[in-house]
Amino acid sequence: MNEDGLEGSLREAAARCGNARKKKVHVGAAIMPDYLNQHYDPYSAVLNREFNSVVIEHHMKWKPLLVGGDEGVYDFRPCDKIVDWAIDKGMEVKGHTLCWHVTTPDFAEDMSASRLREALYRHIRTTMGHFYGRVSSWDVVNEALCQDCSGRMEDNVFLRKLGPGYVDDCFRVAHQIDPNAKLIYNDNKGEGAGLPGGRSRKADAMYDMLKGMKERGVPVHGAGLQGHFTAAGTGMRRTPTPHSVQRQVRRLGELGLSVNISEMDVRVAGLPDGVDGETAQAAIYGDILEACLTEEAFDGLTLWGFTDLHSWVHNFYEPDSPLPWDQEFQPKRPVVGAMREALL
Repeated sequence: MNEDGLEGSLREAAARCGNARKKKVHVGAAIMPDYLNQHYDPYSAVLNREFNSVVIEHHMKWKPLLVGGDEGVYDFRPCDKIVDWAIDKGMEVKGHTLCWHVTTPDFAEDMSASRLREALYRHIRTTMGHFYGRVSSWDVVNEALCQDCSGRMEDNVFLRKLGPGYVDDCFRVAHQIDPNAKLIYNDNKGEGAGLPGGRSRKADAMYDMLKGMKERGVPVHGAGLQGHFTAAGTGMRRTPTPHSVQRQVRRLGELGLSVNISEMDVRVAGLPDGVDGETAQAAIYGDILEACLTEEAFDGLTLWGFTDLHSWVHNFYEPDSPLPWDQEFQPKRPVVGAMREALL
C-alpha cells in the first residue's frame, strides 16, 4: 500500500498490465514546465510515482516555441527541462504537436502558399531535429477535422493555402526527419463509433481519413482519441459509451494503427444534486480504460493534467474538478482506484 492508502501506483499497475499483454502500456500526464521548475514537491512526486510517460501540455507547440514571434528563433529551454527530467525518471516523452492551426504563429496568415509550406516544413524539421533521440512519438497533426462534428476538414490556414494534402505531407516530412518515431494523428470528439443521432460522424470521418492515409502509403502509425468528456453531458455532448470507444479503437487498430486516449479529463460541473462527482468520474475513467484494454491496438492513456489545481478546463469552460487528483494533490480514491483496477 502506498502513501496515499492505495494498493500500488498506476505506474506499477501499467507495468503489470504490460507484462501480461507482452506490450508496454503507458499511463501519462500532460505537464507544464512552470510547475515542475518551481520544485513543487507534491507535483513532481505524484508524477514520478504514478506515471511512466509525459507530454508537454503547451510549450512544444509552434507559436509558444518562438521568441517574440520571430519565425526562425526558438526557445527550447522550457521543453528541455521537462524532457530531461522525464528521461531521468525513466519516462517516455510524446511530442505535442507539430501542426495545429490554433497555435500557429500569426504570420502564417500573411504568407503565400509556397512560403507557408516552407515555414511549416522547417518548423517540423527544427523541432523534431532538436529532440531527436529523446522524444519517441509525436502528435504530428492535431484536430484537422471540423469541431462541429460534421465530418468536414477544419477551415484553417493550412487547408485554405495548402489544400487537404497538408496532413499527408506533414507526416511524410516528419518520417524523413525521424524514421524511428511513432507518428500519430490526434483529434477530439471522435472517440465513439456507432453512436445514434449523428454523434459518431466525426469518429467515422477520423476513421475514413486515416484509412485513406494508410491506403496512400502515408507513414502514420497511431491515432490519439483525446477524451475531453463531461459527466453531465446530454445529446451530442454526452460521454460516449465504453463499448462505442472500444469499437473505435478496434476499427482503427484494424488499419494497422496503435490507438491511445491522449488527453483525458472528465468534467463534473452541472451534475444533478445528489450525484457524486467522484463516483461519476470513476465510472467513466475506469470503464473506458477497461474497455479499451480489451483491444490489442490500444497502448495507453494520458491525462490532460492530473491535479484539479492546474487544468485548462477552468479557463476554457468554468471552474471544475476534472482530474483524478484534487487541488491538494490527494488522489480521488474512487477515480484512481477504478483506473488501477482497469489496468489490473
